[in-house]
Amino acid sequence: TLVVVDYAAEHADQLREWLQQLADRSVSPSCGLRLLLLERNADANANTGWWSTVFRSGGYGATAKRALLDPLKPEEIRPLIRPDDQIALLRAALHDIAPEVQLQPNDASLISQLKRSEWSTNPLFLLMAAMKIGETGHAGTLPSGRTDLATSLAERESERIAALGRSRGLDAKLLRHLLGCVTLTQGMTRVEFEQFASAEQASIFRQSATGVGAFADLLQEALPRGDGISAVVPDLIGEALILQLFEGETGINTVLRCHAQFGRPVTATVLRCAQDFTHEARKWEPWLESILDVIADNEAEMEVLADSLPIESVPLGKFSLTLAQRLHAQSTEHPGESPVKEAGALIRLSNAQAHMGMPEAALESTERAASQIGRAACRERV
Repeated sequence: TLVVVDYAAEHADQLREWLQQLADRSVSPSCGLRLLLLERNADANANTGWWSTVFRSGGYGATAKRALLDPLKPEEIRPLIRPDDQIALLRAALHDIAPEVQLQPNDASLISQLKRSEWSTNPLFLLMAAMKIGETGHAGTLPSGRTDLATSLAERESERIAALGRSRGLDAKLLRHLLGCVTLTQGMTRVEFEQFASAEQASIFRQSATGVGAFADLLQEALPRGDGISAVVPDLIGEALILQLFEGETGINTVLRCHAQFGRPVTATVLRCAQDFTHEARKWEPWLESILDVIADNEAEMEVLADSLPIESVPLGKFSLTLAQRLHAQSTEHPGESPVKEAGALIRLSNAQAHMGMPEAALESTERAASQIGRAACRERV
């Protein structure tokens, strides 16, 4: 049996419990079980992050969990380097989405475009390019930038759904807004959507005479999901859509309303926007800062957010440092009560400081962490 878990960082706590139970089992199973964990980044050597949460926690049990790993460290999905492999993937995708469009394996113009592009070695982007080719009916001139390709497809998807709405007499602007909210929250059940949309209409002063049921019908038809409405996918296209739709203070307020209702999925989507659209920091930075302000008194939520942050992300470095500082401040509210907890917060702070080019501060935090660990060890001996 193969179980695939995408967005592993979002499920770190649950995965930790799963693997602990698997490691603790006393009877060998009658059939094999393999877990495939997928995530954008994973650092097996870091003391923080989702990998550490899953495989380094649990005391002696952590060793048993790591013994289940095969391979022992995360493996990066390899890029497609050769143009003939890239074109083969494009052709295979077009066979399913637009069989009438034929690409020649030796198309010199297409090969030249692929060589110039930023995305041609990435299988996901090649599938997105196939969507663009299927839409236009030819390879033509494909966007060379990875985010340009996603933005173009996001505009197409937004207009497709807005056109459906106009054909049914729906408010296209409200429809686009609700589409963005569904994508930001990573999808909604129909019940969730109708409840959310009823309140959201009033929040943005766009009451619709047709009722939210008509919007739910259309979105469920256009973006079907078993129990409701799917987000716009792949993620990169959905992120581009959100960044197009939510601007300024109005956008911040929309993100906060979605977060108040749906929580962590919204935070995860905003983090992916930050990783993929670094040049749009003027939009996603205020979203992240506002979410952090909202959860400032919830230490558990702040730790989940911290574990979700990619260790080496330059665009998120300043935010990671701010979050680490706040977590450390919380760990010292009751001095001496939990030296292990304070040591963990100091290690996280040291990593963030080092990443921001603050070696002296990082060294000081590491030394303080070692001191706290020493205090904890003395307590245990006593």
